[in-house]
Amino acid sequence: MFEAKAYGKINLSLEVIGKRPDSYHNIDTLMTRIDVFDRLSFEKTSTNDIIIFSDNKDLPLDESNLIYKAWSIMKEFTRENPGIKIELEKNIPLAAGLAGGTSDGVETMKALNDIWDLNFSNDQLKDLAKPLGADSSFFFFDGLVRAQGIGDKITELNPIKNVPLLIVNIGRPVSSAEVYKRINSYSSGRISYLVENINAYKIFKDNLYNSMEEVTFSIYPELSKIKASLLGLGADFSLMSGSGPSIFAGFANEEKRDQAYELIKDKYKYVFKSQMI
Repeated sequence: MFEAKAYGKINLSLEVIGKRPDSYHNIDTLMTRIDVFDRLSFEKTSTNDIIIFSDNKDLPLDESNLIYKAWSIMKEFTRENPGIKIELEKNIPLAAGLAGGTSDGVETMKALNDIWDLNFSNDQLKDLAKPLGADSSFFFFDGLVRAQGIGDKITELNPIKNVPLLIVNIGRPVSSAEVYKRINSYSSGRISYLVENINAYKIFKDNLYNSMEEVTFSIYPELSKIKASLLGLGADFSLMSGSGPSIFAGFANEEKRDQAYELIKDKYKYVFKSQMI
């Protein structure tokens, strides 16, 4: 039995720069891992196929699942029977802007690389993982990064740690493709300003920004209220992650975070404590 943890991420800020000729969008974003993770267990089988089990009944386990896609990529390189059984303990909400699916796929590739002794380097795996999504590159780095282009051009930054987080998710998915489709205004320079002031906490926290909030808030207006509520409960900052619908908030200390948690933990489907790692 081989086990792996697939950590989620938050976008500390995200700026949509513009639409590309290939219909993708160029972005500029700050991303960091959080300590919330899915747990994956792997066991070889003699079936010559993949079997996926999950405790989340809403999760599709067919070819659309990124775990399946990761296996499909990696099995082309093994000389042994590619049969594998994968059990997924799903803790990261689905379609939440926390990249749980991408993380599951990347960790599956890393695990199969070890299980089948394929000996691919991280750089080689990063290239192989591109079909899993533009944000797949992020999961080959630790801590805080700046991702540009379609999210595949990565610059490592000094990590921001010891900021207690509260993450709220309403339990209803949002399509990233739909959000991108509705964006009609672009900007640039905001992320550069944040990077320049990354060690000036007050300036940094006061200028966090997500281009996608306006669109996703129009789909789920309650998200705007959640963000305001978290700020009203003493958060230093609050923002939507990615295309949403998860809202995260950072607090000055765990005591303030825990007080806020007690007040809202029963109001939404997912409310959990976290921190950047």
